[in-house]
Parts: sequence; C-alpha cells; structure tokens
Amino acid sequence: MKYFAYGSNMFSRRLRKRLDSVIVIGTAILRRHRLTFHKRGRDGSGKCNVVPSAHPDDHVHGVLYLIGDPETIHDLDEIERGYERRHVVIEHHASGVEERATCYFAEPDVIDDELIPFGWYRDFVLAGAHEHDLPPGYRKALSAIPTRKDPHHERRSKALAILGE
Repeated sequence: MKYFAYGSNMFSRRLRKRLDSVIVIGTAILRRHRLTFHKRGRDGSGKCNVVPSAHPDDHVHGVLYLIGDPETIHDLDEIERGYERRHVVIEHHASGVEERATCYFAEPDVIDDELIPFGWYRDFVLAGAHEHDLPPGYRKALSAIPTRKDPHHERRSKALAILGE
C-alpha cells in the first residue's frame, strides 16, 4: 500500500517508532486540499487533517511511503483512530506523475476548529517537512502555526526525545 503522510508521520523517525515496515518513496502533493490542525487527538490537542477545497491553488505537501506488510496497515489504522482511510490521487514532486495512494481524513465527530496543536506535535510536522525538503514557503507556513505547551511533562519529554531535542 502507498500511504500519503501529511502530518506528524511525515517525520520518518516518528513513523518508524510507530511502525517498522515502511519505506520512503518520495514527496508528493495532494491538490485541491488544505491542511488544518482541527482533528481532536486523544490528548485533547489539535492534530493534522486534510480537507477538500474548491480553490484550485490549495494543496498539501507530504511524504509517500510504501507499506508492504498487511499487518502494518492494520497497525496504522489503530494508531490513526478518529481518522478514516481513503484513496486519493497524489502527484509526485520529482516527476509530476499522478497515482493513487491511501490517506487519512478526520471523522466529522472529532473535528473542532478551535483546537490548537501542542508545540511538539507541530514540530514533528515541521521536522518531516525539513527532512524531506518540502518547499520553503510550505515550511514557513507550518512554522507559523500557533501552538500551546503540552501540560503532560512525560508525554512532552518522550516527543522531544524522538525529535532529538
């Protein structure tokens, strides 16, 4: 299965901590969608979501992974609770070739436009954007996303350890 990651799973160190059977294919773009941080996570903070857009200039950059083991797909579904797996058409950055991939969309009952992500979560997204050399303007927009401090010290420390801070 080809999996288009647009949020914290773009950071391959984080994804490999969660799943051990993934291979980076490259970077891609999902056209006519926009990135939000309005999916309510299990910790109550804002997580990434992509939403369809009628505006032709809206797009989301991400990382395309290959998941070879069917069990890994079920593991990813468990990790991505509150999301629905759907097929999308992505466009490879390097070649411009379009192909189908799997992508996760937040379920309507876990969307709250008032949510703000924890700083470490936004930093995972930003680290993935830097790791895979997504366009500078996109990285700049990600770094401008407002965040809040995670009050749970242990969770924050674990996340910062993965980030290497």
